[in-house]
Amino acid sequence: MGLKCKFGAPHFGWLPIQITIDDFQLQTNISCIPENSIDVLISTMLGAMDGVKAEVQLNVESSLYYIQFAPLEDAKYLLLVEYSERGSSSTIERELLLEAAGDESEIILPFWRACRQFESMTYEDAHWPRCSNDMLTALNERIKSKSSACSKITH
Repeated sequence: MGLKCKFGAPHFGWLPIQITIDDFQLQTNISCIPENSIDVLISTMLGAMDGVKAEVQLNVESSLYYIQFAPLEDAKYLLLVEYSERGSSSTIERELLLEAAGDESEIILPFWRACRQFESMTYEDAHWPRCSNDMLTALNERIKSKSSACSKITH
């Protein structure tokens, strides 16, 4: 599996996002209204790592994409990407675009790297709100502590 996530430079409240895996590609521009989707994405990853199914809505104004992380057994995660034309939070109106399962390095880390890369970008704050430093730091620490625990087990 080669999941990749990348954010482009924001421009007037719009943020390019690209998610690719195998033959699936999602490339769109998301809005910072009604909330900073990057902060919610970080919170969603933290929730999944805590064992809670969580999702972020990516607003493309008039429709929505949903990225959902759900913990599975054996330290695996389920990733769902869904689409709703009407911008409804109802799961009945959602179209499943992608379903993938893998471990933390395959599912969580690609999104974490994208968030870190985005936060290191130089752009005017008026174009997109900055990520919550507290949440990004918490996610960084969680990932580093899990990776150091795993390396202790394997060595």
